Amino acid sequence: WNSMDVYFSTVSILHLCCISVDRYYAIVQPLDYPLIMTKARTVVMLASVWVSPVLISFAPIFAGWYTTAAHDRERVRHPDVCAFVVNKQYAVVSSGVSFWVPGVIMLFTYYRIYQEADRQERMLYRSKVAAALLNKHLQINGISALGALSTSDAVKDVDVETDPDSGAFRPAASSNKMKRERKAARTLGIIMSAFLACWLPFFTW
Repeated sequence: WNSMDVYFSTVSILHLCCISVDRYYAIVQPLDYPLIMTKARTVVMLASVWVSPVLISFAPIFAGWYTTAAHDRERVRHPDVCAFVVNKQYAVVSSGVSFWVPGVIMLFTYYRIYQEADRQERMLYRSKVAAALLNKHLQINGISALGALSTSDAVKDVDVETDPDSGAFRPAASSNKMKRERKAARTLGIIMSAFLACWLPFFTW
């Protein structure tokens, strides 16, 4: 039972870590996402998530490497007692693999996701301002920005942004996509907060 506890706890945390990495590439590097997160690479990641925890659960626990000599003697005298006492080496390695390393990766990826969501929100605002200015400029010169569409429709539907280097207009990501990504970032932030609230006390106790 101790082996199963360590195994499935580690698997669940590593799954959250994989999700954070996947969302990182999807939001921060969307153009490279199909090239990085291929089907084969995803299969390897999932296989690693389910196989690697064996090295810190079943293997050391059944081999008796996880505990102290004093506890070994206690188990001989009291075989009916199922206390899980670990030595310092096993505690450091297992907590590092199960929590600290995935936790650092998740903190980094979610921080970068938050930065990207904030950048896209500011970009969306600039895009709307640029579209409104462009439409106003065309109207002043007697040109309809979108033909049959009204001014309000033009401001709402035209989605452009300015290049920071050249100042030229170029197409931008749709506002709906940006909203979805910001919503995903908020959801991931909630998941990250729940993850830390649930596991941090256990691994620091």
